[in-house]
Formats: sequence, C-alpha cells, structure tokens
Amino acid sequence: MHKQFYRLFISIVCIVLAAILFQVVCITFFSRSLVYVWSSQVFDEFAENVESSLKTADFEGTKNIYDYVFSNVSERISGFILRSEDGQMLTFGQSGKGKIIPQLSSFVNNTFTYMQHVSSSSSVQGSSGNTLEINAPKYRIDITITNPFVMEVTDAVFSRTNYKGKTTVTYPQSITRSDVAGTIEIFINGSLSAYLDVLVYSVDYYTPTKFILKEVYRVMGFSIPIALVLAFILAYVLSRKTERKVKDVEDALSKLSKGQFDITMPPSKIEEYQKIGDSVEALGRDLRRHSASRKEWIRNISHDLNTPVTSMNMLLEGIQDGMFPLNEDTVKALKKENDTLMSRIASVSYYSYLLSPDAKCEKSEMSLKTEAENVVMTAKAEADIKISDDITIYGDEKLVSRAFFEVLKNAIEYRTGSDNPLWRATVTDDYLVVTISNRGRLPDPLPQFFEPWARGDASRTQGGSGLGLSIVYQIMELHGGKVSIKEENGIVSVDMSFPFFDYVSVV
Repeated sequence: MHKQFYRLFISIVCIVLAAILFQVVCITFFSRSLVYVWSSQVFDEFAENVESSLKTADFEGTKNIYDYVFSNVSERISGFILRSEDGQMLTFGQSGKGKIIPQLSSFVNNTFTYMQHVSSSSSVQGSSGNTLEINAPKYRIDITITNPFVMEVTDAVFSRTNYKGKTTVTYPQSITRSDVAGTIEIFINGSLSAYLDVLVYSVDYYTPTKFILKEVYRVMGFSIPIALVLAFILAYVLSRKTERKVKDVEDALSKLSKGQFDITMPPSKIEEYQKIGDSVEALGRDLRRHSASRKEWIRNISHDLNTPVTSMNMLLEGIQDGMFPLNEDTVKALKKENDTLMSRIASVSYYSYLLSPDAKCEKSEMSLKTEAENVVMTAKAEADIKISDDITIYGDEKLVSRAFFEVLKNAIEYRTGSDNPLWRATVTDDYLVVTISNRGRLPDPLPQFFEPWARGDASRTQGGSGLGLSIVYQIMELHGGKVSIKEENGIVSVDMSFPFFDYVSVV
C-alpha cells in the first residue's frame, strides 16, 4: 500500500506542479510579450487623443499650445522630454522605472513657450549622457503663428509621418531605450522647432499591472502547499480504494490457483475495475470448463486406447485357454485391434505435434481440384467434386491433405444415406471456402466438435478417435484460417476457410 501511495502522491504532485509551472510560464511569457506592444499602444493612444484635442481646439489668443498636448496625459505616461536638434532638452516626470529624470530645465510659472525662445535650456553631452537608438518620429504637429513677436497660435495640424528606421539621441543616464515610447515632431510655420519624446511606465512598474502580476504569483505561491495537501489526501483515498480492489483480485486469483473456479467479484462503479472483475470471473468460467474438458479428455483417451487393448487381451487369453483357435481369422482380428490402437496413438501424436511450437506451415501452390481427387483416392472413397479446374490454393500440401482427409472421413462415417459427400469451393470477400457436405444430422445440443475427443454420439458406440475435427481446427489455425460445422435441411457441411490472400485464381 505504501508503494502505491507514494507513486500516486508523486504522480499527482508532479501533475499539479507541472500545471502551476505551465501557468507561471504562460503568465510570464504573455507579460513579456506585452512589453513589446505596451509602449507603442500607449504612445498611439496618446497621439490619437492629442489629434482629437487639436481638431476641436479654439486657438484664439492661445500662446502655449503644449497645454493642449499635455492635457491628454494618461496615468501610463511617466514623463516627457522636449529636445531640439542641437541637443538642448527640457525634461520632467519620471523614467519608465520610476526614476527621477535630472532637471535640465523646467517650466517656469507654467509659461514655457517654444524651445528656440528658451534661454535656460541645457544640453546632455559626453559621458554624462546615455546615447540610445530610438525609432524615427512617428507623428508631427504643424503650428501656424501669425505674429512671431506675440506668439499667438492660429492653427495646429496633427499628422502621421512616413519616416522609417532609427535615430540616435543622447539622453540623461536614467533614461533607457524601453522608456521612450515614441517621438512627435513639432514644426512652427513649416520649420522644425523641436522633438517631443513620450516616456511610459514599464509593464512591471505600472501600478495596475504590477499589482495584478504580484497577486497572481502570490496566489500561485499559496496554491502550491494547498495542492500538496490535496495531493496527499487524494493519493491516500485512491490508494486505499485501489488496495481494496487489488486485494479482491488477489484473493480471486488465489482461489483460482487452488481450483476454486466459482468466483464472484464485487461490483464497482469504476469502469476499469469492473472490466477487471468481469475478466477474472470469465477466467474462472474458462478454467472450470477447461478443467471439466481435461477430465473428459482423460476419460475419453483412456477409453479409446483401452478398448482395442482389451479386445486384444481377450483374444490372446482365449487363444491361450484354447477357446479361440490360432488361425487366420484370429490373427486378422488381432491385427485389426492392433491397427486401431496404432491409428489412435498416431492421431494423438499428430495432434500433439500440431499443438507444439515445432509445427510448421510450409506453403506452396497446388491445384485444389487435384488435391481433392488425391485425397478421395487415398481414402478409397467416392465423392462428388464440384470444383473448377482453375482454382489454385496456397498452403502446406501435407497439412491441407490431412485436413481434407479427416473431414471426408467424418462425412463418410457419419452420413445417414448412401449419397456421396459433395466437395465444392466458393470465394467470398475475405476467404476461399472449401466445403465438404453430406446428408446427416447434428446432435442437439451441439457438442464442441473441435475440442479433442468430442463426438456427435455421446454413447461412443461409433468408431473414430474423436480427434479428426480437432486436427482440422489446428491445421486451419496454422494457415491463418478457420473451420466451422453446420446443418441445414438435413445436410451437414464443414467449411474450411482459407484467407483470401493465400489463394490464387488461375484464369
């Protein structure tokens, strides 16, 4: 029970841990995949909002257009960098990891106007900066100013650029490539004025996603010990239930080994256990039948071999006592009984050979009609052979001849009339069926004709060893075929079916 419990426990734990690990991998993979689209999605959403804001804006008297731009900032945007072509920058906000960006310049009293008019701007150069390769500007804002001295805006148009490739920019040390979501060009009266870099929080630092991922991993951390406890309980319950089922099967097999074949297995709602129980009960029935059959075989073979021996002993004792003269008739009677004994011993020996691993089936082509005629001649009998000349059977000639001989001998011996046995062949989708039939009757109930020493007459008043059809059955098994016996309208037929691929029809 302990080994089974450990196997179940380890198996369930492995399955649970594998499922949890798979979930962790999936969550990690998708969170990492989100990094590649996160920045661009946030940037595109910001750009769309800016475009919508500028389209509906009333610029009359406006001097600071950035109020329209920065009014669309979402909580996912961490900061901005406004820079000119010569490296001067205005920075505010945080990096994507929440680090404060060095204040290179600032908005003074919220009256910042335009880069080229700010005297307090600074630049990042040399080792103090972090040179990064970012995407070329994706959007642009074209600002129209009628009076440069008053700086009043009359129009602002937001549009998409067609730039491809990368551009190199030197940023403060706290800025990384993943921080810069995208860039917007700013033109004033057709001239490039500045670049606006939009910075976004990383997925891991952005508070909602950070909270979700943290809680997901926390739940998974709690689920592992719970899963281990559940695995322990489940393994214990299953092992106990399985132990009872195994014990039932063990007890049943023990009874079978002791010759107690009347086995009844307890029913089970589990289909697999029920099938095992049904199989054990079927095994008990088969063993009981085989045991009875084996005892019957012993009685039958004892009877069959003892009968001619007894007859010979009686004749010999009669000759010895002077009751029978030692003449030609007595010798013929002794020889007849001796031949019967030798024939039955030969049948037993041949049947044992067919059951042994040494039995071989060496196949070759032969004419079915010629083979049938040879068997009839060997049996010194007569039969009506209704077989076409062009059918060639593929099999072991000696084995096939013996099978035909045994069936023909039974047909002659047990026929009820004087009609000759009929021999014919038919072709089905899968088999070449060779049929030998005679006028006769089969007993009811039908005995196991293909079991050794089975006879149609229970009184055993007729001759024969009772091994004829058993030999036929084994020969057909060696050929991969089958044999059957039936009665229809007073005609008994034995069908020997050879596999379709083992015969050739010669045209």
